[in-house]
Amino acid sequence: MNYEQFRTLWHEALARAGLMSLAPFQPSETIDLAAFSRTYELNIILETARPKTWFFVSATLDWRWDALQAARSLTVEEDVLTELLGRSASDRDTVPPWLRIDLTLRATLPLDSRTPLPEPPRWRRWTAEVTARLESILPIESRMDDDDLMVLSSRSEPEARLRCDPDGRLFLSRVELSAWQGIDIPRQWDHPDRPPDPKPDAQLFDFAQRARRALQVWEVDDPPLDTDYICLVNRANYGEARISEIWPVALNEALPTIPIPLLADDPDVLLELPEVMAGIYTRAAYARRIDYNQPVPTAQSAFSHPRLAHRRQTWFDTALTLFEVW
Repeated sequence: MNYEQFRTLWHEALARAGLMSLAPFQPSETIDLAAFSRTYELNIILETARPKTWFFVSATLDWRWDALQAARSLTVEEDVLTELLGRSASDRDTVPPWLRIDLTLRATLPLDSRTPLPEPPRWRRWTAEVTARLESILPIESRMDDDDLMVLSSRSEPEARLRCDPDGRLFLSRVELSAWQGIDIPRQWDHPDRPPDPKPDAQLFDFAQRARRALQVWEVDDPPLDTDYICLVNRANYGEARISEIWPVALNEALPTIPIPLLADDPDVLLELPEVMAGIYTRAAYARRIDYNQPVPTAQSAFSHPRLAHRRQTWFDTALTLFEVW
C-alpha cells in the first residue's frame, strides 16, 4: 500500500466519521527533501452555538510516511530484503509496518484573555475528570511480543499553555491533550503462498470515530479557570455559529472594558464597565445598603454562588477590613 492509497482510505474514514465536514481547510501535505518523508496534517474545528462554551475547541490529526515505508510500498518485501540483507535473505519473514497517527486536542481562550492560572486543587480535579472521560475513548494499549513490549496507542495528561504579558504576569492561554494510535500497513509479497495482510480501513474508521467522540468530550463546559464570573459578548453571525467573546474576571480584579458590537458597518462602542459599575454603586448607595459583614453566599443559598477559594476569601477579608477602616 502506497501513500496515495493510504490517504484515500484515511479520507474515507474521516468522511464516514463526520470529521471532514469539520475541517475548514484542505489538509496540509509536505515533503522533507532531506529525509525523503511525507507529512500529512489536518486541522478540525468544533463549531458550537452553546453560550456556556468558553473555549475555542479544535484538533489536529497528523502522520508521517517515512522513506523506508515509501520504498516498501513501491516494491515487494522480497526485493527489500534482498537490497538490505542480500539475496539469501529474500525468503525471510518481516514485521508488518505500522504508521502512527497523532491527535492533539486544544481548547483555546481569546487572545486578549486575562484568565488567571487555576489553583492546584482545581486543576487536579479537572484533569482527573477529563482523563476519566477520555480513558475509554483514547486508551493506552500495549502487548507483549516475545520479550518485547509493544505500545499500540498512548495518551498524555492535559497540559496548560501560558501567556506572559509585558508586565511579567502569567495568564492561561489554552489547555491541550495529545494521543496517538498505531495503524498496521499491509505488506506486498511476491510469493503466492504468502497470505495478504488485511487493509487498515477498519482501524482507520475506528480511530476516526474515537477522535470525533474525543473532540466532543473535550468541549470544555466547566474549565479549570480561577475566576468568579464571566463577561460575555455575543456577536450575530447571520445564520452561522454565534461568535462569543469572553472575559473571565476574578473578584479581586478590575472589570474590563468590552467592545459592544453595532451594525455590521459600524465600529464597536467601548463600554467602560468600571465606570458604569462605579456610577451604579454610587447612585444606588450600595455602600450604606449592603451589609458586608454577612458571609458571601454559598452554593446552598438562593443565589447559587460557589464558595470563594481560599486566597480569594483572604483577599475579601482584607478588603473588608480596609473598607471598615475607611
